[in-house]
Amino acid sequence: MGIRYLIGRSGSGKTMQVYQEIGDALRKGEERLILMVPEQFTLQAERDLIHKLNLPGILNVEVLSFTRLAHKIFNEVGGLTRTHINEQGKHMILQRLMENLRVQLTVYKTVSRQSGFIDQINQLLSDFKKHDITPEQIRLTAERLNKSGQISGLLIGKLNDTALIYEAFQKYLQDKYMDSEDSINALVERMDQSQYLLGARIWLDGFDYYPPQTLRVLEKLILITRELTLTFAMDFEQGSRDKDIFQVHVNSLQKVRKIASEYHFDEKFVHLPGASKNSRKPAEDTQVVFARTEQRKNSAGQAEDTQYKAPELRYLEHELYQYPYQPYSQEVNHVEVFAGNNPESEIERLAARIISLSRDKGWRFNEMTVVSGDLSIYGSYIKRIFPEYGIPYFLDEKKPVIQNPIVNLVLTSLRVVDRAYRYEDVFKLLKTGFCGLERGQVELLENYCLEYGIKGKRWKENFLLGEDDYPLEDLNNYREQFITPFLKLENELKSSDNIKQMITALYIHLEEIYLQQQLEDWIEELREQGKLEQVDENTQIWNILLDTFDQLAEILGDQKVSLDQCYGILEAGFASLEVGIIPTTLDQVLVGSIQRSKSQDVKALFVIGCNDGIIPTGSQDEGLLAADERDFLLREGLDLGGYTELLAANEKFGIYTAFSKPSEFLWISHALSDTEGKALRPSILVDRLKKLFPKLPVSSNLIINEQGQETMVSTPESSYKYMVTHMRNSADGKEDSLLWWLVYDWYSNQSQQEAYPWSFYMKTLLEGLFHQNQEASLGRQKAAALYSLPLRASVSRLEQYVKCPYAHFIHYGLRPRERKEYTVAAPDLGELFHLSIEGFTTRVVEERLDWRTLEDEKCGTIIDEIMDQILPEHNHGILLSTNRYQYLSKRLKRISKRAVWLLADHMRRSRFEPVGNEISFGLKGTYPPIEIQLPDGERMFLEGRIDRADIYETDEDLYVNVIDYKSGAESFDLSDAWFGLKLQLLVYLEALLELEQRKTHGKTRPGGIFYFRIDDPLINSEDGMVEKIQTEIRKKLKLKGLVLKDVNLIRAMDDQISGWSDVIPVSVLKDDSIHASSSVLGEEEFLGLLGHIRKLIGEIGMDMLGGNIRIAPTKKGNDTACKYCPYDGICQFDYQLEDNGYRLIPKLKTDDVIQRIHQEKGEK
Repeated sequence: MGIRYLIGRSGSGKTMQVYQEIGDALRKGEERLILMVPEQFTLQAERDLIHKLNLPGILNVEVLSFTRLAHKIFNEVGGLTRTHINEQGKHMILQRLMENLRVQLTVYKTVSRQSGFIDQINQLLSDFKKHDITPEQIRLTAERLNKSGQISGLLIGKLNDTALIYEAFQKYLQDKYMDSEDSINALVERMDQSQYLLGARIWLDGFDYYPPQTLRVLEKLILITRELTLTFAMDFEQGSRDKDIFQVHVNSLQKVRKIASEYHFDEKFVHLPGASKNSRKPAEDTQVVFARTEQRKNSAGQAEDTQYKAPELRYLEHELYQYPYQPYSQEVNHVEVFAGNNPESEIERLAARIISLSRDKGWRFNEMTVVSGDLSIYGSYIKRIFPEYGIPYFLDEKKPVIQNPIVNLVLTSLRVVDRAYRYEDVFKLLKTGFCGLERGQVELLENYCLEYGIKGKRWKENFLLGEDDYPLEDLNNYREQFITPFLKLENELKSSDNIKQMITALYIHLEEIYLQQQLEDWIEELREQGKLEQVDENTQIWNILLDTFDQLAEILGDQKVSLDQCYGILEAGFASLEVGIIPTTLDQVLVGSIQRSKSQDVKALFVIGCNDGIIPTGSQDEGLLAADERDFLLREGLDLGGYTELLAANEKFGIYTAFSKPSEFLWISHALSDTEGKALRPSILVDRLKKLFPKLPVSSNLIINEQGQETMVSTPESSYKYMVTHMRNSADGKEDSLLWWLVYDWYSNQSQQEAYPWSFYMKTLLEGLFHQNQEASLGRQKAAALYSLPLRASVSRLEQYVKCPYAHFIHYGLRPRERKEYTVAAPDLGELFHLSIEGFTTRVVEERLDWRTLEDEKCGTIIDEIMDQILPEHNHGILLSTNRYQYLSKRLKRISKRAVWLLADHMRRSRFEPVGNEISFGLKGTYPPIEIQLPDGERMFLEGRIDRADIYETDEDLYVNVIDYKSGAESFDLSDAWFGLKLQLLVYLEALLELEQRKTHGKTRPGGIFYFRIDDPLINSEDGMVEKIQTEIRKKLKLKGLVLKDVNLIRAMDDQISGWSDVIPVSVLKDDSIHASSSVLGEEEFLGLLGHIRKLIGEIGMDMLGGNIRIAPTKKGNDTACKYCPYDGICQFDYQLEDNGYRLIPKLKTDDVIQRIHQEKGEK
């Protein structure tokens, strides 16, 4: 029985010493050799052991973790009556327990429902168990703190809640199950019975921290085994200037030595000075007193140093955290710093650097490692950019099982049944690809269901709607294929009494849809596509799924739960699992976390994302108990690790270890800004390196010199995009390096030789360099064929053309069809309001009612009757389909009632009479289409509808008003009308004037054009008086538009006008003059404006039939035609391009428009 300590700084060769000792023991024929490493490093250790010792295998050596050691001993000595549960089982038990405990919790009551809580409480319970802390100890500590009053109630509440959950968890496990921590306790109890450990020789490597539970295992191992060897990263040097980075290892060594001293074990120390600047002997008065010391020696008996290491890297290992430091005075050739514009440019330069080292130095890819503090940022860029450079890589990250489509299928199946076939759940399920339907079939089915609102019980009925638009027979076949096995699953799940029966029903369902065979077929497809990592991941999924079912049935099978609770338990189980991926080839770059990844024999290390807050993090995920709370508990005698000093020391040691890995080259990069362009600060480590190495090479891609540009020329695939950028610069007349013309020549030569794919790429490049993002005219012949002659158009179509000819071409020429959805959008509301008011006015006419004597109650009754008829018919009854839409229906009724109240109110104050509602112009309309004679002799017919027209007739004249109902805010702008952006009201007024002119023989005059807003505005009134509220409503809903400048006419529109009218946008002063701010126009100007509009329409028609489809959107102030355009992804408009630009619409004042009217009239 003896214990040995291998001690040295990082890179001193501790692990290599362990491997050599194991190799020597194997050659001597020794047995019972065990190498113990942390669980996550067992596979790597097995590989390294075989590789370093050049062995065909390691049959006589076992690589174990503490958990694996426990299982091996249990298999040997037996005696266990409890079932072992893994992390997944713990998560599922905790999820179930939380359903019952939540009402008793205080601090955790709300947060316990959040995603991730189960994982965090599980981690906290594990910490308590590893540190031999019981629920009773936690509760007593909370009571003591509460009585002392020295801390806030938050920590006390956390402790009490944790003790409650901990106790319930232990009670559930008692006598039936045990977790990993319980298995370590059971291991300690059974180690004495093991023959396997008796006389064994064990090495422990890679451990930083030994909690009390593990120390009890070490104590037993020291007593039982022949020899126990532990490695510790430490510095022997007295008064070391960076000793704080080794504090965790020093503390661990002290705890182990305390055990050794209690049993008076023989202790031996092996000093490995390899990576230090000088070989040193341990000082006599050092904090750790050494019993015996030996050094590794070579065959000549001399102290042996480790493998070659560049002098700068040797220096860095020793000085990185030394205070005060000693600057490196020599030239620096083996350390570089790069500052990228953003994370993407970091990875671009990283890839180029890896290629240059591989090409120029002949280094293999597996001799280079990339580490990051945040792979969530950099991982996606690496996945995209490394393949462009032809760099094989292995991303050392585990993939969450819950994101796998098979797991998604299982969980969503429960959701579909529990939530009664909601659209989101059904199509999330169908899109997994394992329900027997092909992608195109699912998309067709989704389009149909979105349009007709298929959900709930309608999935169990034949589809009948949309016979003219959809292949109903095919859709019903798809529906049957999905719903038939699902109905059986639904019946089985709803009749299940407990979790075990639910899981059984799920498993039978998966068998009936042949899921395992589908999965195997998919894996073969992935293998044929070369997606080996996905093959590796999905090969494990079926067994993971069955293990989850088995464990859930075992530990919670008899529990009676709802479907929602079963879903929550399963989700918690899957959320705890991650799939580890095995490297698919030997020669590839390892990409991993700076803290997690373990690599050996690295020639080059690339540290990316070395920014403030990333490396070092500055803050870590502390879990439910923050580091300062753990600090406090430590002072109170409750040590459960994770306190501030330990976290800081661990992170600092991890960085130190990573920086010590490479033997020949270290590359550090940081980003100047994030993906959104926000500035980032470099890490303090970058500043530290610049101070340590005054001659450190620092580069950036902000300003790229000739040498920096040469690094961009790496591989044909990666260099192409850079060449394209620089050729664009040259095409734009910018100065650029001759280098890129040489690169261009290379690709041109490849193209001339028709080398694939460069011939295609170069052709695309030449087209792109001289591309103008503009469309040529269709020409009159094509335009006539596309739009058909004579041209029939709506006024809104003309407005669309004015805003952008290209958007008009897409909408009315190509006519793409947007996917219809079973929902209520703004246009639907507008249509419903129009229908309600149309129905109301029709009833007024039919029942010979007088607008001016209509009572509010009668208005409300009529609207209710009309809406009750409209709502069930609109869009297949959507407005009655859900509680939300039923509430919307009530709101629509209320707004419609407000609208007809206001209409009646306007009528009472006006001498105008309505002559028609929903007046249509067209082949089957109230009036024939409006004929426009185009300058070239061709004709254009305008078709459309006016919401309402009113007339006022005097002895001499007849005045015409045109009103358009709007459910949204709409204002009239003379400037918009002049330039053709708002034509509708003026076009219809001009048409009605012409029609009425024929009847009245010249006495018809324009009255006004108005927008009537349909709304029920919220009015704040302190006294709540009805009259005041109604007055405010009138003001808010006042007509917007343009009125003929005639005070008598104005009084005919509002006979109560005094000052600003509540009806029209006009103010009449006491002297009967009209306020200058009123929206009015003299008759000459009004008629001139109508003439201008007719002329403008003719020009628009000519331009349209001429085939103009230019990408030329308008811009007025900050508003552009592109703002809500659905076709921006088609036109690719970019105002920065020379041939793209907005057509600027000036904001004209009324006087400016009047001046232009007179100018136009004078030209005539």
